Amino acid sequence: MNTTSKTIGILGFGWLGSALAEALLQKKYTVHASKTNWEDTSEASPSGLKKFQLVVGDKNMKGDLSFFENTSQLLILLPPSQRKTGFDLLAVLKTLYAYLPNTAVERILFTSSTSIYGAQTGTLDELTPVNPNTQNGTTLTQCETFIQE
Repeated sequence: MNTTSKTIGILGFGWLGSALAEALLQKKYTVHASKTNWEDTSEASPSGLKKFQLVVGDKNMKGDLSFFENTSQLLILLPPSQRKTGFDLLAVLKTLYAYLPNTAVERILFTSSTSIYGAQTGTLDELTPVNPNTQNGTTLTQCETFIQE
């Protein structure tokens, strides 16, 4: 396996990203992790993690774009919104997707939420029609639609 295929980028390194990074590093993957600010993090960083400060905004990206170098697989672990900052995930994804053709990224994994299904009960899967009943569920549904197009 070449270096590029073994490099995984985690965009939005938080509690989930920390656990994933640790497991991936144990399997000998190179892991690039990005946060907007590493100084205010409570998550422990696994040994061997390559940290990048990166801000993807609704119009541009700032920070260390070398995060994308040799990254063949990108995990997007960003929240649908942030009350403090007015973060708009759909706008961020549009900025990111405009930049991705300039990178080595071949595969993207986007974490969503069961909130896209609303109050439906029973067994749900990716074939179940979405029916969000919250703002976050609606935002994630829009993001999934954008990614699939």
